[in-house]
Amino acid sequence: MLRKFLKYGLLIAILASLAISVIIAQKSFFTPFKSSKKPEKLEASLQKLIEVYSKGENVESFAEANRIFYEEGKVRVVIELVNEQAEVPEGYGVVIEKRYKNMVQALVPINNLESLSNSPLVKFIRTPKEPILMKNLV
Repeated sequence: MLRKFLKYGLLIAILASLAISVIIAQKSFFTPFKSSKKPEKLEASLQKLIEVYSKGENVESFAEANRIFYEEGKVRVVIELVNEQAEVPEGYGVVIEKRYKNMVQALVPINNLESLSNSPLVKFIRTPKEPILMKNLV
């Protein structure tokens, strides 16, 4: 009788252990892991600016050195929308300066840049391009 009890007890313990390991494996497989991947729809210089800001470092110095307009916590950017009919997402503190087709030049609070880039209406966010003067090219 004791032998039978030990045999079935051991079998139950093994099955319980197996069931628990399967549950843990499934949970870890289906649980999304937090990635340290940078936002794909933000220009690299803006990603670095956000990193400098989040570390509490001197944002103004970084912005000036990288020719990024930064004033009173806002960054001048060009928001490329998915199409010409798309509207700039609301709730991000965006101050629109100019718009041409799907490109919007705007001032955006630095702490909203990353979340704005995650909007399905936004294709890419970059700094404005500086004009190239045609002088002395001929």
